[in-house]
Amino acid sequence: MIIFKQLIAKFFTILFLLSLSYNAFASSFLGEHFHYKLFYKGIYSLNRPFFVADINVATKPQWVILPNGEKALDSQLTLSTQNSPFAKLIYPLFFRIRTLYQLKKRRLILLEKYKKVRSKIRHALFYADGKGTIFRYRADKLNPKKPTLPQVMQDWLGTSTEFRLYSQNKQKIPKNALDQLALINVVRTLKLAKGACQFIPLTSGKIPMDYHVCSMGKTQLILSKKKWQTTRFKLTATEIEKGKRIPSHSTLFIWLSTHQNKIPLRFATQDSTGLYQIDLQNN
Repeated sequence: MIIFKQLIAKFFTILFLLSLSYNAFASSFLGEHFHYKLFYKGIYSLNRPFFVADINVATKPQWVILPNGEKALDSQLTLSTQNSPFAKLIYPLFFRIRTLYQLKKRRLILLEKYKKVRSKIRHALFYADGKGTIFRYRADKLNPKKPTLPQVMQDWLGTSTEFRLYSQNKQKIPKNALDQLALINVVRTLKLAKGACQFIPLTSGKIPMDYHVCSMGKTQLILSKKKWQTTRFKLTATEIEKGKRIPSHSTLFIWLSTHQNKIPLRFATQDSTGLYQIDLQNN
């Protein structure tokens, strides 16, 4: 079970890169829905592909109109091991991440994270005030002396579950920092020549991060016996702790179709234990 937990933890890094949108292509992302399957191949699976979980990513078909009149997108990712017999038996997991961010100001507003393993639930909400501070609310660790979630945020969640303030970040977050869930669609808007790179500021909800995104050029990808013309991107992440940059995880690779909407087709990373890969299914 410990090995399986490690596999899931590894894939969480990639999961945060799967959905939302930004800028010129934003309206074309409304109503999108992608179904992916998560696989592992390496020393823990005797070098054979092992199906771990289903992943679904969807963006609501309507804009969310904020109190200031600006538009925002509401997108959600879910992961479930329900359809993997072995994974369901060893580590029954349901994971959800949902995010709302302001397009014109290119900043995170709200980020929800929900994780259930068997009967154990962890549920948190992050609110970015636009001034560099992120407030963290928890539903599974309630302190009656702490303030409750503002009603406007409770309405967005669409649940009566009680949340109370838990903590706030110690380091200032850049005002234009995205959450990791929004990153992939920002990459979808980039027009980088082969070898060109760009830094994108992010936050995990606790600390500031930077992603170094580089275009690896055009390449052909065969997915479910279908040939795709794609652009491959390389993403390297660093966490910023007390002014020092620390590598966050293994290098990630993303394959985007050359279609107008630049569909995310594949996500992959590799380390000493094996290959971790997410492939689009509804293509």
